[in-house]
Amino acid sequence: MDSQGRLVFSPVLLFLDRDLTEERDFVQLQSADGATVTMTASHLIYTVASQDLLEDVDIDLMNEQLQSNSLTSDESSSAEDEDRLLGQLMANATMERFGSRLKATFASKVQIGDWIVSTGPDGRPKPQRVVGVSAVSQRGVLAPLTEEGTLVVDQVVVSCYAVIDDQTIAHLAFSPVRLLNNVHKSLVHFWRAISWWNHDRTTVDEAGSSIPVKHVEARSMTNENRPPTLVGIHWYAKLLYRIARVVLPSHLVFN
Repeated sequence: MDSQGRLVFSPVLLFLDRDLTEERDFVQLQSADGATVTMTASHLIYTVASQDLLEDVDIDLMNEQLQSNSLTSDESSSAEDEDRLLGQLMANATMERFGSRLKATFASKVQIGDWIVSTGPDGRPKPQRVVGVSAVSQRGVLAPLTEEGTLVVDQVVVSCYAVIDDQTIAHLAFSPVRLLNNVHKSLVHFWRAISWWNHDRTTVDEAGSSIPVKHVEARSMTNENRPPTLVGIHWYAKLLYRIARVVLPSHLVFN
């Protein structure tokens, strides 16, 4: 999801953490539309607390809704009616209105009644109430870093980052990775532009027959000589986490 709340494709730059065999403890969140996402307690997810949304509810819209439901002012003052009314209003809420209150926070802080962003069956981001929070133990962990800094995992929009309770700081800290990726892409495009004639060149294989160079390149990237996939937390992420514990306030770092 980009900064405007739109779902977009974004390239994976690297894995901040990757271990398919390690067993860890996770927080599992379930939304009202049936989406379920599982993440470590220190991972960031986009959420809005119910009390924050009530502060933004338009008074005139509330009165119209109360009248349509034949509620009296005494009834509407109860927490149950406020919660029900909020659910009715959020059913038609747009991401433009909801997005201004979105905040990336640790999964361990999410409570039942909070709101997260689910893509839903139509593939569009939509606020959904959290109806279940549980602790589970599962095997395997993946933390891909995208260029946007966000992911859609099991129909739920989450951050790519963890440990640091601030999406802006975390995204800025990984700007060198995005810069290097952009430089690499620029160099690749430049090389292809000046080497277009290579596509028509041929080379000779061991049997003496001529084969296109592009086939040689494809053959060279076999499983036998492909670089090994790193396992564990990426070294750059480790470095940033260590720096964060020294320079950032304690309430911004997961303990």
